[in-house]
Amino acid sequence: MVRVFPLRPADIPDMLTWETFRDPLFLQYNVPFDTIAQGKRWLELRQQERWSYGIWSRREELVGHLSLRQMSFPQSSRLGIALAPRYIGQGYGKAALLLLLDYYFDVLGFREMQLDVCSANQRARQLYLGLGFRWVESFWQKAPAGPLWQRRYRNYCRNGQLRFDEMRLLAEEWTAISACRA
Repeated sequence: MVRVFPLRPADIPDMLTWETFRDPLFLQYNVPFDTIAQGKRWLELRQQERWSYGIWSRREELVGHLSLRQMSFPQSSRLGIALAPRYIGQGYGKAALLLLLDYYFDVLGFREMQLDVCSANQRARQLYLGLGFRWVESFWQKAPAGPLWQRRYRNYCRNGQLRFDEMRLLAEEWTAISACRA
């Protein structure tokens, strides 16, 4: 269903075609550049601190990207994933994560993967839990300003902060989960 390969400067024009998120929960996932030159600079800076991968559909469309950051090889790293709005809910994120997790644990030999997800992002939380990630703890982070946050996500906001969940998946847990999938 998908392919996952390192993100390249040649992929930047495809990212510029992605529509933008309007929901304040997802604004941080909008493409953070407006031109190919800015995009290439963004990728160059990004690759200094993380490994970045593109997610391609069967039709060879760039549908999203993932990254591994805060790497402490071979112990752990932190996962990030973003899909273009029109591809959310179609299974691309799950398919890409299945490929990445196999590669991450079985080939690269990492022992643990960590991530944080906004508690209000129930679709992502359910995906991570379904893949075997476990909740570790919740923490509060400054929310963007605006009344929409307070109304739409009031169950996840407190004193101008938004609740996030720290999650973790261990290699031995992934091995057991993978054996059940086979």
